[in-house]
Amino acid sequence: MIKVILHIKKYNVLKMFIALALFLFMGLATFAQQATTYKDAIKFGDKLYKESELLNAKGYYQLALKLKPSDEYAKNKITAIVKKMKLAMAAEDEYYDLVDIADELYDKNELDQAVNQYRKALKIIPNDEYALTKVREITAFKNDEKDKIEAYNKVMAAGKVYVADKNYSNAIASFTEAASIFPGKEAPLTELSNANSLKYDYEQREIIFNDKLDEAAK
Repeated sequence: MIKVILHIKKYNVLKMFIALALFLFMGLATFAQQATTYKDAIKFGDKLYKESELLNAKGYYQLALKLKPSDEYAKNKITAIVKKMKLAMAAEDEYYDLVDIADELYDKNELDQAVNQYRKALKIIPNDEYALTKVREITAFKNDEKDKIEAYNKVMAAGKVYVADKNYSNAIASFTEAASIFPGKEAPLTELSNANSLKYDYEQREIIFNDKLDEAAK
């Protein structure tokens, strides 16, 4: 299976560095157009910080520092933002590591273990569409398999009852249906072969019996 998110964490780290570089190159000029005083820069920075717009908030705090060098409040906010960004990147790395493990388990058809890993990943990044989709996909598959197993067991049991009642035609139909549900299983094919043999023997005995009746009637 081709992993849709393979190596995305490397891309995201690169994206973070590019964003930071843009701040250094042109970010302060852009923010300066919106905030011309230290007070405005802090106000915009605090608002964006509360909204978790960390990169934009950092830009305003950097502008505040430019307008008021050595300002402790702006320095502390920038330090806090850098710490949060590092923690977020570490969490994102852990998320993708878990998803990689889950994908490998999925490829090996170890579905219960895969679901556990996807759910661990979702604790780090809730509502992530990739992990949610994989969990839904596995759950749907398992539910479908459960329905197939129930249907298989039902027709297999019916086939055996038909054999016991010497209703071989219905037995053959039941075992044929069971074989179509799980084509790789040996049991329905064995039962089908046995039912065909029993039907053939029964029909041959019936022919012989009818022939003897005809001879006796002459």
